[in-house]
Amino acid sequence: FSRLRSRSLSQLSRQITPRTKNGHAPPPIESRKSSQSVNPYYVRLSQDMMKMAIDLATKCNIESEPVWAVWGISLLKIGRYNDAKEKFKYCLSSGATSATSPGGGTDKKLVPHLSDRITGASGASNRRLLNQIIELLESGPPVEAKDLREMYTELASSSYSNKSSRGNTGLGGSGNNNSTNSIPVSRTTTSSGFGRFGKGAASSSASRNETSFGASLGRSVTLSTAHNHHHSNNNNPQTAGNVIGGAGSLTGNSVSFDSVRFMQCVYYLKKYGSPRMLITFWSRHDYFEDALNLLITTKMDKTVFVEEIFQQALLRNKMAALQRAVLNVDSTFRKTSDCLYELCKELNNRRAYKVLLSWLLLMNDYVRAGLACLKLFQEESSSPGNVTAEEMERRCSHLEQAKEYFVSGLNQIQQKRDTVMDMKDDGDNKDKNGPVQGSVLSESEVGRYMKMVTLQLEISRFFFSQLTKVKNLLNVFPSILTHSLFGNQKQIGEIAVDVLLMCNFDLGFRIVMEMRLPIGGIYSTVMSEMAKEGKKADKKMSELLKYVKGIINDKEWDAAVLAGIRVFAIEQEDYKMAEKYIGKLVYDSTKIESFLMCRKFRQAYMIAVKNNNIAAVEKIRDEAKKIDPKTGKMVAEPSVVLCEKFLAQFASQCFSGTPPAGMETKNPSSDIL
Repeated sequence: FSRLRSRSLSQLSRQITPRTKNGHAPPPIESRKSSQSVNPYYVRLSQDMMKMAIDLATKCNIESEPVWAVWGISLLKIGRYNDAKEKFKYCLSSGATSATSPGGGTDKKLVPHLSDRITGASGASNRRLLNQIIELLESGPPVEAKDLREMYTELASSSYSNKSSRGNTGLGGSGNNNSTNSIPVSRTTTSSGFGRFGKGAASSSASRNETSFGASLGRSVTLSTAHNHHHSNNNNPQTAGNVIGGAGSLTGNSVSFDSVRFMQCVYYLKKYGSPRMLITFWSRHDYFEDALNLLITTKMDKTVFVEEIFQQALLRNKMAALQRAVLNVDSTFRKTSDCLYELCKELNNRRAYKVLLSWLLLMNDYVRAGLACLKLFQEESSSPGNVTAEEMERRCSHLEQAKEYFVSGLNQIQQKRDTVMDMKDDGDNKDKNGPVQGSVLSESEVGRYMKMVTLQLEISRFFFSQLTKVKNLLNVFPSILTHSLFGNQKQIGEIAVDVLLMCNFDLGFRIVMEMRLPIGGIYSTVMSEMAKEGKKADKKMSELLKYVKGIINDKEWDAAVLAGIRVFAIEQEDYKMAEKYIGKLVYDSTKIESFLMCRKFRQAYMIAVKNNNIAAVEKIRDEAKKIDPKTGKMVAEPSVVLCEKFLAQFASQCFSGTPPAGMETKNPSSDIL
């Protein structure tokens, strides 16, 4: 007794299995041929085996749920669905898998995928048993012995005719049985489209021509398609639905799913499963409207739509069908807006901008659609290297579409505002220019984006025209095709500098003004980069200064000119070119600094004395005192003496009480200069 109790249920079932009349034990339930499933004696024998196993488990104080599970599975395999329901009542509990998370959705840890299988049943395997039931029902109806005989006859005749035409022996002849023309029944089950799904399963599968996604979910069910079902229908018009009771046919992934088995799955999922499992099942079989209705009525978390419904549509290329279902269920998007915007957020995070754009257009959200077009433009512009005319035109098409969507979105915002204002009875118009509820951008922000798109279009086409004119331009300006006005401030500044260096002063100035860049810093950078080219940049620098004269203020002007002088004097030591631009400066302080760069200490000293600028005189003295590494002497010893004399005289006058302003009676440098 103890030895029997310690053995597993599968071993116990094999021990109590009676012998057949030829002395051999029948094969296990899982490996029986379909021809045996219709044998009443075999069915009756299996029932007796299960009853004996349950009685033995009860007497031995062993759990009987595994026996009920195996019995129910065996009944499902032979198409006795009502009897299977009665058996599963003893091993499945209602709502066992409907564990909900705090957010309203189902906990994914408690709802495994359908790929999870069981080898034995226990009290903790309700979910796995349910998944096994659904897998079995989805795999197809049992094949009758009559269908197998007809299939074998057809295959034998076709194989015989093929061999006869080639001069080979037939299936029953004495030729080589390993020839490629000798086709086993098991192989043709998949290629011919009949298999264990029945003949009626083939035509609807071929008409839909869908891609199976069973492998991605870890399912081991072999899905087949058929293209020659019309040959067998002439002999036997019986369909898969007729085989199991005359039910109609429903199309699933890539096989026909008859309505009887489909409703059996719905029954088990509703009674023993969770809403999320039912949503996943409906989505897997293209019943998106039912899945959406259940999602709305149960008020599940919005992430379920993304993780289950959308994921199933994405895996099986059913995006258009899902979008039609959304429109049919909720054409105003009031019930599904949270789910759809959660989907858009996920698509944006995954950088799936094309799919994101299609959903935004479905929702008539033109402002966000315009932003998605800008994302597409940035994504295509991120790849370095040269581009063809077609590629550049495709990039520009994204900008043109974005501009159109922004115009439509601006009209939507204005219509919403007018509707809100008309609904007000007090005539209060204080919020006339404020943001509209539900809009991601205000009217002013949309208008600013429209200006940026227009400006970016002009920039892109200008850069491409320069690429066609100048060879190896990308070696000098490597970022002209990768940066855009929709990037960070540093990238926008680099675009403005590149445009100005290409001598398009008008476009460069518009970029600076529209993007509110620091004008002094931009033009200083441009003058510095131009000066690095040496004397040949003199013409471009003069033209640039001529263009901005009167546009920028004196402080910004001096900063730009001083940047060029610094390159000429310090980096290139071309003092002649540097002195040429000193005369263009406005302020004496920048002139003094420029003369010091050119080592013109006396000119700097005269300007400092003229303005009684003691700090400037001290700075000139300090610069003149520096030791020249080539000679080992002071750079300008006479200028040092001159500055010290002036500072001493200035100090004595201050000590005597004479103000510095009275020094114009005598210039202390007149004797020396």
